[in-house]
Amino acid sequence: MPEDKDTFDKIGSRIKERGQGMAQHLSHIASAMTLACIQGGLLLLLAGPALGSSREAPAPSPCPEGQADCRPTFHAELQLGLLVNTFAADELRTYLNPDDSSSTGTELTAGFSVAYRLTGQGWQPNSSQLWIYGRSIYGARSADVDCANHADLAVCKLEASPLDPDPGTVVDSAIYLLTHATSLEVYTGLRWEPRAFRVDTDAPMRPYVKLELGFINVEGAGSGLERNQVALGFSLTRGAFISSFLEVGYGASDFFATNPGDRFKLEAMLRWQLSKGFGTFAQLEAEFDRGTGADSVRSMIGLTYVLPWPLHSSG
Repeated sequence: MPEDKDTFDKIGSRIKERGQGMAQHLSHIASAMTLACIQGGLLLLLAGPALGSSREAPAPSPCPEGQADCRPTFHAELQLGLLVNTFAADELRTYLNPDDSSSTGTELTAGFSVAYRLTGQGWQPNSSQLWIYGRSIYGARSADVDCANHADLAVCKLEASPLDPDPGTVVDSAIYLLTHATSLEVYTGLRWEPRAFRVDTDAPMRPYVKLELGFINVEGAGSGLERNQVALGFSLTRGAFISSFLEVGYGASDFFATNPGDRFKLEAMLRWQLSKGFGTFAQLEAEFDRGTGADSVRSMIGLTYVLPWPLHSSG
């Protein structure tokens, strides 16, 4: 009997190890596929202005009065920002900047965000919606961008006048940051929204639950570190702050030395529109554990620029 018990224990242990390995492998495949799609879309976004396209960013599609959800079925945008790691965990700062982990670790970032509504319609407040989304964040250490001696760089011009952006400057800044990036974050997921609430106000919202897989990697590190979570939250669906959201989640962040798979997460983003396809945002991201492990807080502010092709439509 003892021998039989040992045999069953070994079989159970091997099945568990293979299951964990398969889950990790599927996570890497999903993240890699998302990265390929995001990079392809980003090249498409940047190629238009570079090839002399005369198209401008489309004006938001008119949203019928009384419609609670004015988000387009397909949405794609470029994001430029300043990511501040001042209150990030030491493990994360060391991973992002091993040569000087004691610095504040600010990064200039460029990224691409896409979302597609698989089911549901904006004019049906009581119907559920299922979304698939992906986003990438390319980071270049701000200390590596010398605006004092290179004020002619597009990213420096944008930094000097962030509230009066020019499409050409934004695109050139994105290209510069992509080619000088030292870190990369990629996330993909599914988000389910049961129904709309507060539909008779100027800021209706939809609660949601989402499953997200992702990773973070730095130049020369080889394999990336996983960041996954299941989260609950709500998002505004109409008004000046459309697509602003608040969420809480639970999942894993492999760069933590203590309790990497037992992390509570909080994320909030405030967005508001400017003009000509531009918008601004402020974002906060925090992670905590239930024990003595490190906690981490990161913040980001920046600009958004809608994909300059008329692929957006409410409904």
